[in-house]
Amino acid sequence: MSIWVSRNDEGSLYVRFKYDEQMVMKIREIPGRKWIHDQKGWNIPFTPESIQQLQTLFEGMKIHVDYCVVERMQFA
Repeated sequence: MSIWVSRNDEGSLYVRFKYDEQMVMKIREIPGRKWIHDQKGWNIPFTPESIQQLQTLFEGMKIHVDYCVVERMQFA
């Protein structure tokens, strides 16, 4: 199972993955997360804490991160 992370226009991160009940339970542990029904994905705050929690919760899974997210993290 893979996870895709990209930047949202509002400055948050957009996280998507194929539906899996266990993964939904995990992402719900991230404070400030929000389900975006029409996009079928999650928004999480673009903070070091949220990114770290995402990595910890989904350890061992393939996480695809958009280049613009990586670039912004390097200069933050």
